[in-house]
Amino acid sequence: MQLVRDEERDEFEQARRAEGVTGYEIRERAADGTMVRASRRAIYYPIYPVQPLDSGEATIGYDLGSDPVRHMAVQQAIASGEATATDWVNLIQGHGEVDPGFLIISPLYANSVDAATASGDLVGLVVGVFRIPAIIEAGQRLLSEPGIELTIAETIPSGRSLSFPELSGPGKGASRSMLAMAPPAAY
Repeated sequence: MQLVRDEERDEFEQARRAEGVTGYEIRERAADGTMVRASRRAIYYPIYPVQPLDSGEATIGYDLGSDPVRHMAVQQAIASGEATATDWVNLIQGHGEVDPGFLIISPLYANSVDAATASGDLVGLVVGVFRIPAIIEAGQRLLSEPGIELTIAETIPSGRSLSFPELSGPGKGASRSMLAMAPPAAY
């Protein structure tokens, strides 16, 4: 994905439509969960292109800068020059339904980057999307030993932990996630 300045927005959107992306526009999620044209801001981080298209089509044009959690990770990745993970978020692929996951955002530079200052010719960002239910399902398939307990928890700054079945939506604020596997007490 590339960074788009507000003065480049119209040209960028027209170029995507010329490439065959019908009705392409830089979008954001409204309070009711619907996707709408993004409000004006200095810089946009629109998702485009998307691979694979079949599972990511709903994200095309979504501005990562329109959501505080995603925007903070974008800014951290750019400032550090390193891949950065978001807190848990409700993925856009969920079409408004609860679809917990996280993103790993990595800056892409045309030239080498000075690690101390994260300076370089920033070309864009590479974003990986990770669905929490898919990760859990894969972990459960790998557990062939009966009685092994799998716990995934998000530790929230208040010290409270939520196990995955209790999660009802995206994480808020700084957090750390934990995966724990343990044998049964009788083991």
